[in-house]
Order: sequence, then C-alpha cells, then structure tokens
Amino acid sequence: MIDFIKQRYQIRQCRTLKPRTRPCLNYHIKRCLAPCMGYVTKEEYHKQINEIIELLEGKTEKIIKDLEQKMEEASKKLEFEKAAELAGSCGVIRICGTVTVDEEETWELPSGVSIRRAEDFEDALVRVTGCLKLENVRLYTEDITGDGEVEGAAEKEKVYVPKVITIKDTKALSEISLEGCDGDGVFSWEKEDAVPTEYETDYQVVFHPYDTKKIDYSKIGRASCRERV
Repeated sequence: MIDFIKQRYQIRQCRTLKPRTRPCLNYHIKRCLAPCMGYVTKEEYHKQINEIIELLEGKTEKIIKDLEQKMEEASKKLEFEKAAELAGSCGVIRICGTVTVDEEETWELPSGVSIRRAEDFEDALVRVTGCLKLENVRLYTEDITGDGEVEGAAEKEKVYVPKVITIKDTKALSEISLEGCDGDGVFSWEKEDAVPTEYETDYQVVFHPYDTKKIDYSKIGRASCRERV
C-alpha cells in the first residue's frame, strides 16, 4: 500500500518542509510536486492528501474509476509509457487506438499489469515500423502490424476439432475418446449422455480452455460422430 501511494501520488517524502533553492530529485522523477518550492497550490496538494486518506479508509471505488479513466485517456493519445505509469503495479491498460512504434522502444510492465483491447476496438493494437522489445508484456502476433522488428510477441494457442470422429460401436458420447482434438484445455461433448443412433450425426464439441486470454477459437465447431459397422 505504501509503495502504491508513493507511486500514485506526488507527495513530499522529506521530514521537514524547509524552503529550498532548488527542488530535490523526487520532483525531477515526478514523485513529488515540490511544495517546498511553491510549485503547487495548497488546494491541489490537499486534494492528494484527502484521496490518500480515503484510500486508507477503504474508499477505493472513486480512485479505481479515476485511474481507469486516465489510463484510457493515455491510451487514446497513444502514450504507452504514461498509461504504464498510471497502471502502477496492478492494473489493466485498455488500448483503444493503434499505437505506432517507429523507433527503438522497450515496453515493460509489472507482473500485475496487463494489456487488453478496448471494447469495440478491432484494429491492430500496435503498428511497428521500428523495433519493439516486449518484456513481461503479453501481446500476440496477430495484434501487431507493420514491417518492423518485434521481440517477445506470443502466438495464440490453436484449438482444433476433427470433422469426423469414428466409433466402432454405438455408445454414449461420454465413452468416446476425443483424441485428436488439440488445444490448451479440456474437450467435452455438449450432450454427455447422448447416444448416436444414426449412421452419421453431428454433435457439438465444447472446449474448456485453461487460459481464456490466449485461445484462438477460429477452428472449433461441430464434429460428426460416424459409426463404423
């Protein structure tokens, strides 16, 4: 909590408030508004203090909403570094406009921060014409466009169901092996207790992914249960 407050709010960390001839390092790294130099009004500074008090009292709804709004605004302006700073050590950056990387950049996020596509945004998340290195940032290759160099992008897991599953004898679907279905998860039949009674019948195969964030459902569909007599 203390680390979050220090990162989120630009409050002084020195023990005394003595006039200075120049601001300290915390001001230059944007960790303090330098009230000792008169760079911030009393009202602006007290606003931060009041928010910290609310945070310590457990009143977090307003603060979370404000953070999400600021991160979205930074995303709209394509300011990844600003959005990452606002996210702190735990948050979600929602990209709602294609971010262009035309030089050499390194994107790094804490383990508690993730990138998501904003609702109703369907274009590429990033367009790389320069060089982008991803460190602890999960972006998929299909979310990236451009002819630049990208290091660290992930491939989505493919989910595949064969068109035909052949059985020798009539039996309940739950007894039929789903060998040949590929994906990082578990496959099952939509109707576990159904018994195929016709020579060829379509049944829905249901896939339960282990990780819902990295699954490609493009190839999943129905499988025909074909009795071989």
